[in-house]
Amino acid sequence: MSLLWVQGMAWYQMPDDEPKTPVSVRHAGYAGYVGPGDDEDLKTEVAPSITPSVFRYKKMHGEPPQAYQDEHRERYEKAKANQTAEDVPDIEDSRLHHFIRHTPKKIEFEPYSLDLSRPVYATQSHVAREHIQRYLDDPDSQHQGHNESEYPVVVTHEGRMHAGDGHHRIAAALARGDSHIPAWHFNLDRHYIPGYDDEDH
Repeated sequence: MSLLWVQGMAWYQMPDDEPKTPVSVRHAGYAGYVGPGDDEDLKTEVAPSITPSVFRYKKMHGEPPQAYQDEHRERYEKAKANQTAEDVPDIEDSRLHHFIRHTPKKIEFEPYSLDLSRPVYATQSHVAREHIQRYLDDPDSQHQGHNESEYPVVVTHEGRMHAGDGHHRIAAALARGDSHIPAWHFNLDRHYIPGYDDEDH
C-alpha cells in the first residue's frame, strides 16, 4: 500500500461546523503528545483567518502584511502563555514530523498488528471526542481522511511508536481496551528517507 498523504497537523473543524471540544491526547489514552520541535502546530492553530485582501497581499509580496504578522505573533504568544502541562509536548521530534508531512508517495507501508499494551504517542496535538465516539460505536466505520485505508498509520522512530494518521481510530481502540489493532507501519529507524538533512538543516 502506498500512502498518499499523512495528516500530522492539529485537528481542525470547518467554520460552518457545529463547535466541537478538542480533547487532550492523554485523555484519549495516548502515552503523550509528540511536538514538531518548533511549536508549528500551535502557530497554525492560532493563525488569524486569511481574508481576500491578505491573500492578495501575500501572493504579491510573498508574505502576509505586517498587521497580520503582528496579530499572529500576539495570538501565538498568548496561546503559549496559556498552555497547560497537557498541551506541552512530552517529546519533540522534528524528523518524525518532517517524515509525516513530506512522505514520498512511493514509500511502502507494511501491514502491522499494533500492540496497544505498549506506549503509543500522538503526532496531532488534539483529537475530537465526537470523532472517537464514531469509532467506539463502530470500529469498522469508514475512515474519512487523507488516507482512505480502513487502517491507521503508525511510524516507529527512536524506538517509540507514533500515530501518523488514524488518531481517532487508535484512540477509540485504547478507550475500548483493545489489545491490538490492524495498522500500516513504517520503521523510520531502519529506513533512511533522503531530503530531511538537506531541507531542514
